[in-house]
Amino acid sequence: MVAVKWDGRRVRVWLGLLLCASLGCGDDFACLDAEAGERLREAVAERAPDRSPSERSDLIRAFARAECDFDVDALLLLAIAEQESSLDPTARGPAGGIGLLQVRPPTGEATARDHGMDWRGEESLLDPVINTALGAAYLARMKDQFGTWEAALAAYNLGPARLRQLMAKGLPATSPYARKILARKRKLEGK
Repeated sequence: MVAVKWDGRRVRVWLGLLLCASLGCGDDFACLDAEAGERLREAVAERAPDRSPSERSDLIRAFARAECDFDVDALLLLAIAEQESSLDPTARGPAGGIGLLQVRPPTGEATARDHGMDWRGEESLLDPVINTALGAAYLARMKDQFGTWEAALAAYNLGPARLRQLMAKGLPATSPYARKILARKRKLEGK
């Protein structure tokens, strides 16, 4: 018999894979620990009770996959989707945003190109997995540019050029939108 030393990361991955097996999610939870996966599942069930089990499963996979691929917390993405579209993958906003995370087509196209993702025009933004991936990739880029999640959320909502203009006037790199999303995320976390 060979003794295997398990570090914390291996245990989390193993527990995440067990959770995946029970949810039928394939590789989508590979980077989430069991507790995070369970919190995500419970939050989606609570926030989208009118969606079919299959639709809820698609949402869970979309948020989990985006967290794994772009290192943006799945509950943060859920908070944005709840605010932006009430978790409606077909939502269309007054400012031209489409889908769960209300990604605008020019932003979606540029982000898809930057990350080597397939782009089929506005149709891409109606796919919850693609929409969430594009929104997460864009938000991660805003985090890289502005340094904090609060500033990244402000840039996501206002646009990076507008946020830079406000900052040049001595205003903080935040917005009511950013604070609202972070409060939603804390609520989803049970804090």
